[in-house]
Amino acid sequence: MKSLRLTLTDTRFHVTPDELAAVLAAIPARYTYMRDYARGRYRVSGADLRGKANRYGAVYNHSRSRVHAIATAVLGESLVSVTGYRCAKSVWSMSALGQEVGA
Repeated sequence: MKSLRLTLTDTRFHVTPDELAAVLAAIPARYTYMRDYARGRYRVSGADLRGKANRYGAVYNHSRSRVHAIATAVLGESLVSVTGYRCAKSVWSMSALGQEVGA
């Protein structure tokens, strides 16, 4: 995964709507955390895990890594890790990042 530094503040997983549909189709329906992470509902760092889920952080980290691997396989392009304001990290597909920065 490549790394880039921009002034973006969002710490989520970002893909275009068409790419999101393809990624969600590749993730089984019973993996709700992985599907919600792909939709951008959870942070890349896992800092929003609360309660009992916080004790199983390694399992959730593995799930996030699996979403990255699935997205890379489905999209056929590598993902980019973007470090933003105050070292906030987010993961972007190249096409979504291109739309965001206007390239």
